[in-house]
Amino acid sequence: MTNPENSKAGNSPSLPSVFAVNNIKNHVSVTLGMDNDQYRLWVALFTNYAKANRVLHHIIDPKKKATKPLTDEETELWETIDATVLQWIYATISTDLLHTVVEDDSTAMECWNRIRDIFQDNQHSRAVTLEQEFSHTVMADFATASAYCQRLKNLADQLKNVGSPVSDTRLVLQLVSGLTNAYHSVGTIIRQRSPLPSFAQARSMLTLEEAGIAKQAATGASSSAMYANDSDASPTASILGRPPSQGKSNKNKKKGKGGKGKQGDNGQNNQPAVPAMTMSNPWQAAAYGGGYGNFGSWPWGPSPWACPPCPYPTAPWTRPQAPWTRPPGGIRPPNATARPQAYTTESPPSQTDIEQAMYTLGLSPPEPWYMDTGATSHMTSTTGNLSSFTNSSISNSILVGNGQSIPIIGTGTTILPKPHPPLSLNNILYAPKIVKNLVSVRKFTTDNSVTVEFDPFGFCVKDYKTGTRLMRCESQGALYPITPTSQVHHPAAFAALESTIWHDRLGHPGDVIFNSLRLKNLINCNSSNKKTICHSCSIGKHIKQPFVPSTTRTYMPFDIIHSDLWTSPISSSAGHRYYLVLLDDYTNYLWTFPLAKKSQVFDVFIKFHNFVKTQFERNIKTLQCDNGREFDNGPLTD
Repeated sequence: MTNPENSKAGNSPSLPSVFAVNNIKNHVSVTLGMDNDQYRLWVALFTNYAKANRVLHHIIDPKKKATKPLTDEETELWETIDATVLQWIYATISTDLLHTVVEDDSTAMECWNRIRDIFQDNQHSRAVTLEQEFSHTVMADFATASAYCQRLKNLADQLKNVGSPVSDTRLVLQLVSGLTNAYHSVGTIIRQRSPLPSFAQARSMLTLEEAGIAKQAATGASSSAMYANDSDASPTASILGRPPSQGKSNKNKKKGKGGKGKQGDNGQNNQPAVPAMTMSNPWQAAAYGGGYGNFGSWPWGPSPWACPPCPYPTAPWTRPQAPWTRPPGGIRPPNATARPQAYTTESPPSQTDIEQAMYTLGLSPPEPWYMDTGATSHMTSTTGNLSSFTNSSISNSILVGNGQSIPIIGTGTTILPKPHPPLSLNNILYAPKIVKNLVSVRKFTTDNSVTVEFDPFGFCVKDYKTGTRLMRCESQGALYPITPTSQVHHPAAFAALESTIWHDRLGHPGDVIFNSLRLKNLINCNSSNKKTICHSCSIGKHIKQPFVPSTTRTYMPFDIIHSDLWTSPISSSAGHRYYLVLLDDYTNYLWTFPLAKKSQVFDVFIKFHNFVKTQFERNIKTLQCDNGREFDNGPLTD
């Protein structure tokens, strides 16, 4: 098809802009794989760029039919542009998808339609699966609010691709229904707004709430450090946020501001009142170290504390419901209403403090890794197995054998711990819902250049180049776990063998080198006083006279015939044991005659001489041999 845009005024052709594209990935940054997550984004980027370069009609059939190429030059230009667009498609899809859609003599539009059929076939079945996954997506499965929102948006886009679009209102409602308790307040605000905010606004509200929670957690951590450093204060003073009592003095009392009671009670020495913190686990104390001594006999005294207080507040401050005024006389009667406390008392906690939890963690062995020949990537259910971890901004999932999808939170790397050799596991997918930690045998062998050999009792990992065994793991169940094993230590000396065997294996070294290897314990030989002579060494050390460069020149065939008789150690099936070889010096043509006896040499040579004279009308001028006995006879000499 011709493009009017490719011609300027005066019908002078110009170079189309499609030929100026050096790297299509700079403009279409998404690589389309076999999964359905990125198809809509890939189509949007690709069609927009094709439209910008005026080649959209090469992939999407236009409503208005374009004019067909008229000349051979226009046809060639159209085919060149179509091949360029087809190359763009091949460059922006994965290798697996490329093998699926590539065909010989295919146009860009045909390839585009094949990709569309792959991702948009069986729309009703796809819609049922995506609808179920969309309805069961909750925020607890994701590390951040952005990842949760992105996953919902991707599922909504996929439903739109299969003809089941999701309205913005339903998308916001599903977003709110899957929130955790920490985001309950912002979820209530979104639900009660009329009309409902858009998905983009709801997502912005969630991210802002997430930032506020993170900031509040950071502020609480700094406050914890401040309270932890005050180790000299009494437990009561640490909890109430004021210095410890200095005695029973009730002097210099002043009214508190705002009519909330009096300061200075119980010997606080005019210290400013600080709001008391609500403690969930009060400390069991026999005596209250305040201004009035022991309150254990009074029912209205402070309730007992079950365990030592934390050095930091764990709950917000609870304001008393009504102010309390001290009765005349200085001591409250036993039948008076109990004073509201600044903390709440709960049931005693279980004996799982930090020390015990760390001890239990140390006793629990980590979940082992299992070799899996069917896995395409390494997978783990905990970040404790990773030496480095990165949260994934794009929501992906793992497709397991029963057809379900397990969300991926992020990726990481690690190295097998000692006593294993330092073999690396790269690009590990972190999926909290996966049951076992899996090692992809394919990626493990390619990343570490090793081979894995399985047997009924376990497996071995060997170096790919040398075949050296790096580790051995035993298996007692149905799977192949990477069990703790010791490294393979290679002996410095080989097994004890005969000296003749070592002499042959090491390439026939001399006595000096051989004795040096023995003294350094690099080889171990059996003691033997028998000295043997190596036949190969004797033959290899023979001294021969060098051959003098030949100055003979031949100008015609059969001027010089080189001859030799070779004796075979084994007779042929026809009974031939000798072979006469005749070589022409000028043409390098070779004749071979099998013989049963040496005495046949003369007869064969006479027949050869007659053959040359008859067929080539030439005489053999010179016969050159190695002075062997086969030519040392009377008839040939005569």
